[in-house]
Amino acid sequence: MLDLSASKKQISKADNWLRQQIISDTDQYVPKQQGIMSGGVHVEGDEIVYPGPYARFLYMGKVMVGTESRSAWAKKGEAKEVIDKDLTFQSPTAQARWFEVSKAQNEKAWRWGYEKELRKK
Repeated sequence: MLDLSASKKQISKADNWLRQQIISDTDQYVPKQQGIMSGGVHVEGDEIVYPGPYARFLYMGKVMVGTESRSAWAKKGEAKEVIDKDLTFQSPTAQARWFEVSKAQNEKAWRWGYEKELRKK
């Protein structure tokens, strides 16, 4: 019988390495005003999760306004909708869809590093 426990352990270690490397390499592209999202980023299973109810809104990078007030500062309880206007970020490297930007820059290094982690004894 073939014992795959060592292989599974190496894959798990490589997966963990990759998740942490993605978080580290992507941080420069994550919008930061108070650092809550980048400070609270964590792994849930196979997913990297940025906290806060506004993380998806920032990731999509579009302004949202109140359906009645048409203001970004909607009234309490007022629903919001996305408009065709991009958000602007204070940091020159921060941007919407930060994972895709980081992946375009780092995917080759991530693949190389993952394979290196798999080969470690």
